[in-house]
Amino acid sequence: MRRFLPLACAAVLLLLPRSSAQACNYLMEHYALEQGTGTGLAQYGPDPQHLVAPSRMFNTEHIRLDLDIDFDNASVSGNVQQSLRSMKPGLDVIQLNCSGINVHKVTVDGRGVDFEYPVDSGQLTSWMLIDDADDSKETLYIKLSAPLALDQVVNLRIDYDCSPQTGLYFQMKDEGTYPEVWSQGEGEANRYWIPCFDYPNDKASYEGIFRVPEGFYALSNGNLLSREDKNGKTEFHWSLEQPQVSYLIMLAAAPYEVHEQEHNGVLYQYVCPPGTSRAKALQCFGKTPDMMDCFEDRFGIKYPFEKYSQVVVQNFIFGGMENTTATVMNDRLLYDEFQALTYDDTDTISHELGHQWWGDMVTMREWNHMWLNEGFAKYSEEIYRGWDLGEDAVHVSMDGAHRSVIRNDNRNARPLVTEFYNRIDDRNNNNIYDKGASVLHMLRSIIGDELFFAVLKHYGNKHRFDFAETPDLQTSVKEVTGQNLDWFFEQWVYMAGHPKLKVAQKWDRERGNLTLSIEQTQEVKDLVPLFRLPMQVEVTTASGARLYQIQVDKASEDFNFPVDGEPLMVIVDKGDWIPKELEMERSREQWLFMLAHGEGIDRLHATRALKQWAGNDDVFTALAARVNDTKEHRYLRTEALDSMTDLRDDRTYEFLVGLSADKEGRLRRDSAGMLRNFKGREGLAELLVGLIHDDPAWDVKGRALDSLVSIDYEKEKCIEECLYVISLSGDKHNMVRSGLNALDRLRADDKVDMVRELAAPGNSRDYRHTAIGTYANMMERIDNGSRKQEGAQYIATMLDDSWSRTRQSVIGTIGRLNTRDSIEPLRIMAQLEEVQWIADYANRTADEIDSFREEKVKLEDLDAKLAELQRQVEELTKTVNQLNREKQEQEINP
Repeated sequence: MRRFLPLACAAVLLLLPRSSAQACNYLMEHYALEQGTGTGLAQYGPDPQHLVAPSRMFNTEHIRLDLDIDFDNASVSGNVQQSLRSMKPGLDVIQLNCSGINVHKVTVDGRGVDFEYPVDSGQLTSWMLIDDADDSKETLYIKLSAPLALDQVVNLRIDYDCSPQTGLYFQMKDEGTYPEVWSQGEGEANRYWIPCFDYPNDKASYEGIFRVPEGFYALSNGNLLSREDKNGKTEFHWSLEQPQVSYLIMLAAAPYEVHEQEHNGVLYQYVCPPGTSRAKALQCFGKTPDMMDCFEDRFGIKYPFEKYSQVVVQNFIFGGMENTTATVMNDRLLYDEFQALTYDDTDTISHELGHQWWGDMVTMREWNHMWLNEGFAKYSEEIYRGWDLGEDAVHVSMDGAHRSVIRNDNRNARPLVTEFYNRIDDRNNNNIYDKGASVLHMLRSIIGDELFFAVLKHYGNKHRFDFAETPDLQTSVKEVTGQNLDWFFEQWVYMAGHPKLKVAQKWDRERGNLTLSIEQTQEVKDLVPLFRLPMQVEVTTASGARLYQIQVDKASEDFNFPVDGEPLMVIVDKGDWIPKELEMERSREQWLFMLAHGEGIDRLHATRALKQWAGNDDVFTALAARVNDTKEHRYLRTEALDSMTDLRDDRTYEFLVGLSADKEGRLRRDSAGMLRNFKGREGLAELLVGLIHDDPAWDVKGRALDSLVSIDYEKEKCIEECLYVISLSGDKHNMVRSGLNALDRLRADDKVDMVRELAAPGNSRDYRHTAIGTYANMMERIDNGSRKQEGAQYIATMLDDSWSRTRQSVIGTIGRLNTRDSIEPLRIMAQLEEVQWIADYANRTADEIDSFREEKVKLEDLDAKLAELQRQVEELTKTVNQLNREKQEQEINP
């Protein structure tokens, strides 16, 4: 196939969207992929039809849910009504996604119609990989009594009930602190509790009517039209006029504490667990109105809805989910005043709020353009960071995104949008977040702030309550700026990899010239190009700093800059806008100058580079000053402290001891962790025990306990501290996790029964996973086959846990214990499991145990045969020795 690359690419060009075709041209014309070299495009092919969103036969105009929520039986019953407009003349069958649902009756315009369910549509989900073809049998076929004309509207009603295992999650009272139900529709999971067209290329207005037990609050999308008590239940009626995709439909219901505030005409709801004080809710979510002000100002678009709710739920499977007007948040975001000393989740809150514009108002048309949702939301975090902390903080923060891009690329370089390539192994990757944000960050650097935010405004308004693909963003860039930046999108979105730059500098004192030789050293092959990189270079001499604009677009190139003295600091890519690996020799003195005089991102790079000289007096003093600078960005302060992590001298020890009483909780936390390196220091154990008992921050206590274990403190006393930490009520039980991990490290296997109790259902899932893992480790270490078998059997009882993450953890733990009797429970679980990837995991684990056991039997058989051979050899040796002795005797006495 590789030798036919030009022909294949030419054929693909006829079928691709313009931007994709440009990418293919760009690939062939600019990167000289030759026949028979590399893998090129030969490893790729068009997306199989069953892995892309299906063509639409109708437009869903309105969805109306009317459901009873049964907490006793973890089920829902009622109906869904949908208004559908035909997009195909002669449409006679309506297909809806529907999985694990009992469909009782279907009517169209009030008349009963025939339906078939389940039907194999041949359409697997485009969100997750499903190996089991049966999973495509999730289609409801509705046969219309007469074909529809183009644009004809019909009103559909489906009566049904279901006990969903995914999509809608019930938290029973004996499994948590209170009964609750919450939904998670993205990617395509709402089909498990709502018959609907469950792909992201269809939008509809929405109503949700839900009946829940009295005392419960049911939250859904839009505005609350009514709330009425009926027959021991409370009915909530929600309505959203603006259209949304089906995966954003949400429900959360429990005996919540609801705190509200209003700001600039928007109602804010903080829907929290029972008993949550208003002060605690505002501590965690109080910045939301300020974020709203920021986004309305920067995006140039008013918040497109009337209210914004954030609901904190138990055992959520993600950090947050941006359902329209009603974001679901993991309960880890609701932290107490002691956790707040070292932690905040501003990023998650701003990320999900940003989604209300980018993802909810404007939605990617296909999953393979998901960066338009997630990259935009990720960069919304940075936009608010700049508003809240200043733009210097943005560049420091984006360093983390750039490093993530580099890690991903070095592991498996791939395009951000894989629109015209199969992507079987490439979905759901971190690229859509971090590389997506990096693309927007670079675009901002190229066109400038004013035009960048004008592009966002144009793009948002043009596709308001509609869909978009990457070419739509490119068009907005052209229409607003007049610039053709297709090359930018081609190399950063449709191509793969990142630049690796090697920079050499040469100063010519006599000519007053600085030469920078810049080489792109990344391997240019497959989809990794030579990059076109507009950037600024800053050169600082004794007289000040000067900025120069350059463009790097060759494999190797020299750039000359006039200078009026010795360059004290040279910054390539001022602001660090580009995700790249940069190799550039600098002396210790140059790094120290950068630490003292550079901007935030430059100081960050200098801090890391100076780690190799941290023991030098001048470097230690500079790093310590940066740590102690209360005006410095807190991330830079902790990074400077981290640069001392390899030091073991008295000066460093005294510095860390001093930091253990610092006002900044994060510095106390990190210094407590670094003290683990000073085993044998007099008074250290007492200091750490004091931090465990007296420091108010949970994370400081946890790090101090970890260090106490590391310095070989008396084991029994360490165990006492572990038990003390476990007894603390710490917010979301992070203290229990710290104590369990420490017991595991101490090999305190005599506490296995206590750990088993903490792993049992009924405990918080916040620490159950840790307890299950610790229990398994202890059972592995116990040299007792019957006890190990007992442990495996006990853990296997959790295979039917209602939470998918617990089931996943249990499967992995059983695999580690590796007992043969676990195979059958895993096989049974796999047959009953409705979440396919978990079922596959169970089967794989059973196969691995079985294979291991077979190999073990073979090894045991070989060992037995070897032992028998050794016995025979010994017998033969004895016989030979006996014969030799007899022969010698005969020779002596003939």
